[in-house]
Amino acid sequence: MAGGERTETCSFAMTTLLRYVGVYYPCPRDIRPNGVEGFALTTLELLAISQQLVGKPITYEHRGIASACDRLESAASVYTSDSLITSLNKEAARDVLRAPVGLVERTCRSWSGAWLCTLVVDGSRFPRLCAMIESGALTGLASLSQPVGHVDQRSTPR
Repeated sequence: MAGGERTETCSFAMTTLLRYVGVYYPCPRDIRPNGVEGFALTTLELLAISQQLVGKPITYEHRGIASACDRLESAASVYTSDSLITSLNKEAARDVLRAPVGLVERTCRSWSGAWLCTLVVDGSRFPRLCAMIESGALTGLASLSQPVGHVDQRSTPR
């Protein structure tokens, strides 16, 4: 197992912490070649990514992360959890869907070979997001209070 045990500070307060598990990279046998160089990651690349994810913010949709990183890059800023959260909050001023909704708490490789992370979400600020995850509406995510065996199977890109 590749675990991320370090913790970084968080620049937004969370009051009702709910934990979820999500797949951030499917089992290697489920990766289909698509002609894009670097699409299939190596174990060493995934280990490096796994260590860097801990403490990083998560968003509901991914454009916020890309825009926040572009903002940091254009300012020649260092990528830290706090600088990324600050940049995401600036993005959220224009589009609320770009706001950080939680943090990556831990990472690991599952028995099937998929790479998983534990997410911490503020249930009091994002109850609809939590309801979507708990109902199974968001593929590849599940509540830690529910059986999570289905997460690996539903996370394969189609």
